[in-house]
Amino acid sequence: MNPARKSGKQINRMVIGLCAGGGGGGMAAAAHIAAAMGLDIEGLFIEDEDLFGLAALPFVTELQSGTLTARPVDRTRLEHEMRAAASALQRALAAAAQPARASWRFASVRGHIESVVATATAPGDVVAVLEPAGPFSQAAHAAVKLRRAAMRSPASVLYIPEAARWRPGAVVAVLDGGSESHGEVLRKAVAIAAASRQQLVVLEAISGSAGKAGLSSLLEAYALGPAHLLVRGLEADSPEALEHALHPIAQSLIILARGALGLDEEGELMRLAARHQVPVLALEPKAG
Repeated sequence: MNPARKSGKQINRMVIGLCAGGGGGGMAAAAHIAAAMGLDIEGLFIEDEDLFGLAALPFVTELQSGTLTARPVDRTRLEHEMRAAASALQRALAAAAQPARASWRFASVRGHIESVVATATAPGDVVAVLEPAGPFSQAAHAAVKLRRAAMRSPASVLYIPEAARWRPGAVVAVLDGGSESHGEVLRKAVAIAAASRQQLVVLEAISGSAGKAGLSSLLEAYALGPAHLLVRGLEADSPEALEHALHPIAQSLIILARGALGLDEEGELMRLAARHQVPVLALEPKAG
């Protein structure tokens, strides 16, 4: 049991789920977002227990790189590869965190991906899911497990496509008509825009000014002037309307509530991130 979850203490962490075969793509973007949100980074390398279970089966083989010949899965070699992968990803995390001035630590845990993520996260956390480049790699299979585990967790989820880089642009806050988390979306967006000195764009599909309640005071509190704010309306509460509104905007990050605009977390948010090559932060249910 996570001690912070047991005590009910609010945690300020970004948990980056990492597995063997994954690269460092997207780590720099994750580190900059963590720094802008005031979050400590916890790199969590998961030695997938399912792989060790397969290694114990006599009929399971693997293709040897170079010759592409089949060979039995050797548990000792698998453990060595896991340790090497963990070391490489720890170095990549250190290299990403330094320029962002983000505080970080690294841990390695063996277990089933879903149960490890469920135990390691709590409300108030952000789970970062880094999507690998290859759709058929071992890392891609692990990324699907990580994404599903993150989706089922009580944390917010940061989806980062492999090629995404932290770049100048707008922090886009998406307010739909069905979410109760408008205030939290705006608070996070204003804080990140101010910390990273980016423009704030508010896309709203709700009537009147209910979604912008308190926006002026937030801008004043974070010293973000009106010149750094752009408010636009969405034509409808739909993914299609969001795509249309995002098209002319140079984005650095998209923030919305989990379940906003009916976007399915099983894959649509990652596809949104991949299409625009920017991270997408989906805030936890009933945040704020």
